[in-house]
Amino acid sequence: MEVWKDIPGYEGKYQVSNKGRVKSLSRKDAKGQSLPERILKLQDNGRGYKKVTLWSNGVGKKYFVHYLVAATFIPNPCNYKIVHHIDEDPSNNDVKNLKWCTQSENVKAGSATQRRLANTDFSRKRISEKSLQNLISQREKQKKKVDQYSLTGDFIKTWSSVSEAAKAIGGQSSNIASCTAGRRKTAYGYIWRYGNV
Repeated sequence: MEVWKDIPGYEGKYQVSNKGRVKSLSRKDAKGQSLPERILKLQDNGRGYKKVTLWSNGVGKKYFVHYLVAATFIPNPCNYKIVHHIDEDPSNNDVKNLKWCTQSENVKAGSATQRRLANTDFSRKRISEKSLQNLISQREKQKKKVDQYSLTGDFIKTWSSVSEAAKAIGGQSSNIASCTAGRRKTAYGYIWRYGNV
């Protein structure tokens, strides 16, 4: 159920709901004209955070909606200055998704989410079928055994994968893979060829 409350400092003029919507209340403006109640259009700051402009005595001030919701609905006994989106979606300003916190708590939560997204397949990006097949092919190639040779062609070692070889010599698997694919002759002072699977 959506609950509306007066925004502190704008009592009788503006209200915010527990769902993150903002409305101006019906009233008379400074010129005595009647203004009807209406839901305000929220602006996006370009990073997903929603803003709204509230007016008082002819002066407009922009506020982030998540701060308005938190200031109106969530007690803040520790006087924290930061409002955190629990699900990390800056456009989700439902009161259940917000909490007051310290700057360091907010940064830690954001870092954890970024790590989680980075480990999620494709980090929520849409990719084409061709790109998907290329990625699968690359992963399969990295699982193939790879042989390491000296620059004079002497066999040195067989590694279980390109990734394992790269890790062992402190290099990047993409450079070794380029060598095995014939796009370059050597990588890290060695010749690399796919071994027998």
